[in-house]
Amino acid sequence: MASYFKQSGAWCARIRVKGHPELSKSAFRTKQDAQAWANVEEGKLRNSGTSQGLGPTKTTLATGLLSYARQVTAYQAGCKQALTKINKYLRAGGMVPLRAAQVAGGREFGLGADGKPDAKLQKVTKPRFELIEQPVSAVFEAKQQSAFATRAAKNEQRDAKVQPLRTCSKSLKHQSQEGEMDELQAGVEPALTVLP
Repeated sequence: MASYFKQSGAWCARIRVKGHPELSKSAFRTKQDAQAWANVEEGKLRNSGTSQGLGPTKTTLATGLLSYARQVTAYQAGCKQALTKINKYLRAGGMVPLRAAQVAGGREFGLGADGKPDAKLQKVTKPRFELIEQPVSAVFEAKQQSAFATRAAKNEQRDAKVQPLRTCSKSLKHQSQEGEMDELQAGVEPALTVLP
């Protein structure tokens, strides 16, 4: 749906279509120019279908990162490092983590005027990495759970034992200072000595 308004002496058009970002343009001389632009752009948005994924209101962070990994990260040199960070969010979102396997892909150099490959005309045409879903095996989970159970049992046994009191030897000076502190706390004043 398009709306038209006048701002600073020029006509403006704003288009809102569900599932797409808002579009706006200003500086039209007449309202008819703004309507013509809005009709063309609104037709493009409606014919293009909906936005990728579940749309901006229902896409979770894990789902967005999964599509980002497939569309962008697979073409980058640091794919493996980026996947370690992305996999943390995928696991937290209950999704299967990804693993990167290097494939023959990447840059292709275009030919310059002299017929030789030119670095200025390079394009990334194929992904450098193939992303493979890496399900967590049941054996690994079972080992991990048994290790946690064993550790918890050992901790319970350790905590159930009566711990012996630790004693330490104190110097005579330290013992006398403690005795004075105990007397002060009990309200007993030490004996005063009278000097001649």
